[in-house]
Amino acid sequence: MTGWNGESELAELAHLPVGHPARTELVTRIGRMDPIGQERWRRMLRETDLLYQQLGEVEIPIELEERLLQIPATRPRRQGGLERMLTRPMAWTALAACLLIAVGILAYLEWPRTVAPPPLATLDPVLAEKIAALAVQHCQGQASLEISSSDAGKVRAVLASEHLPVSVTVSPPRETLMLRGGGTCEFGPARAAYTSWQAAGLNFTLFQFNGASLCVPEKFLTTTAIPAALGAKGIHYHVVIWPGHGQEGDWAMVLENDAALSAFMARNCR
Repeated sequence: MTGWNGESELAELAHLPVGHPARTELVTRIGRMDPIGQERWRRMLRETDLLYQQLGEVEIPIELEERLLQIPATRPRRQGGLERMLTRPMAWTALAACLLIAVGILAYLEWPRTVAPPPLATLDPVLAEKIAALAVQHCQGQASLEISSSDAGKVRAVLASEHLPVSVTVSPPRETLMLRGGGTCEFGPARAAYTSWQAAGLNFTLFQFNGASLCVPEKFLTTTAIPAALGAKGIHYHVVIWPGHGQEGDWAMVLENDAALSAFMARNCR
């Protein structure tokens, strides 16, 4: 079989599914061809098998056959350029490949993708210095404790009675710290609770404040700020700020010197 008619006939047979009698006859014919012809037509058979496999994975609507049968018959018309191209060998395989690529592109563009949250960062330096200044200003004011006691339950009861915008918690930020007492103070636009602690001759003042009123983000990394020296003592304070949980608000620990900072930072903030 040679010539264009022979090529067309073989191409039609090559597009038949596995098991069709005519295709079985084609396989026999291919076995009698020269090596180049065998490779050419066997490659076409492999591509046809792949196409049938891929089409078999497509869900066909149940009513498709009925809708196709309802299409009125029309007179045969002259084939256009695209139609003539599709009757040539390899045309349907190429078209199927293009359709699969288009479906893959659409799936990639439309498939919902999880956006990773931005990594946590420390507080903005301007905001951190503002919080540090509020805390240090209170410490420099040397306000007396509203309650002097080492009993955490009593101190918490007194501070909670002030109806602060945070859920007051009184617990040692470090196991070695001893409670001296606590009180409340103005802390920006809202009032805050503070507790005073001591350890190894060092003083620690812990503020529990409403971070939302100061536009503090919900989550951030522990931040250390060093405000300018205030007051006659000229103490260069360190203020460590970290986020609380839920209604706790946020926390700011005022440390009077490097030794206090080292002692406090020996372990990560809770």
